This record gives sequence, C-alpha cells and structure tokens, in this order.
Amino acid sequence: QRAGSYLGIGIANLITIFSPERVVIGGGMSRLGEWLLGPAREEVVARCHLTPLDRVQITLAHLGGEAGVIGAALWAAQRFKDEHALTKERI
Repeated sequence: QRAGSYLGIGIANLITIFSPERVVIGGGMSRLGEWLLGPAREEVVARCHLTPLDRVQITLAHLGGEAGVIGAALWAAQRFKDEHALTKERI
C-alpha cells in the first residue's frame, strides 16, 4: 500500500508537469500489477487537479519485468551496428 502510494505521488507529479497521454510502469515493479497500481491510481486521483485524468492511462508494460533488459540489449545492438558502420566507412 505504501509503495503504491509513493509511486502514485511520483506519477501525479509527472502528470502535472508533462501532461502525458500514458504512463507505463515496467521492470520489476510491473510484476506487482494491480496490487501496486491500485493505490498509485488512487493517489493520482487525489493529487492531480490541473490535468484531466480521463485522458491519461496508467498501464503496465507489455514486456513486464524484462522490459529494461530488452531495451538495454536493443540499445547496445544499435550502438554496435552504428559503430561498425562508421568503421567500414573509414576503411
């Protein structure tokens, strides 16, 4: 309950500052699902007064706990590909 509440405070701050259409929770936290998102959503509703919340979705990442690892691997692969292409151009 407490972790979800603190997460909700952070999400509320982000929504107030950036007014996003969607907030996606990924990584290890996503494994907790609605157990964490329920209290977070309650906190967002209690704290967000400037942004219309009917247009903001708070969802779990489709890749769940693996999202960070997959993203890091894709970033590394792209960086390797870009550096390899630059090396070929120099030869």
